[in-house]
Amino acid sequence: MENVNTNDVYDPHQHRKIENPMSNFEVYISLLKASIGIGCLAMPKAFQAAGWLNGLISTAIIGCVVIYALHVLLRGMYELCKRQRVPQLNYPDSMALALEGGPKYLRFLSGSARSTIDFILAFYHFGVCCAYVIFIADNLKELIDFYGYEIDNRFYIFALTVPLSSIYLVRDLKNLVPFNALADALICFSIE
Repeated sequence: MENVNTNDVYDPHQHRKIENPMSNFEVYISLLKASIGIGCLAMPKAFQAAGWLNGLISTAIIGCVVIYALHVLLRGMYELCKRQRVPQLNYPDSMALALEGGPKYLRFLSGSARSTIDFILAFYHFGVCCAYVIFIADNLKELIDFYGYEIDNRFYIFALTVPLSSIYLVRDLKNLVPFNALADALICFSIE
């Protein structure tokens, strides 16, 4: 890790050149979708198993831990951007740079950090996508079975995977905002 003169103040936000920036409203819609998601539909069952008091306390604690962890992550990435004098870093590069500049006994991990973080993120997103596909397939099966057409659940999973894969491949978050807004609206109406 190169030594950088810390007397000069470098603000990464002033040097970012984003081709297709999102508005605050678009970011809000996307964060709302990421925060609530399908998991909110499972909350009644979770509260039933945990009890209302334990459920409320646990939800508050988990929410605080998640917010704190995200704050630490973003603050650390911002600090790394300032030290390296780069406008932005992705997760794998941030991890590698943090390990390179971290304690000496952890520096040997910096070489494999990028591929490890890429693997963890891919595995996590694959799991989330599978959960969404199974959730939608189960609900479609229930709906169609009600009308007398009993089809195996695996057919729904296969039929949904192909069109949903195109949505999963979108790399620009701005293009996902209409889908996120639709999903937010559908989740809100399904809770009522």
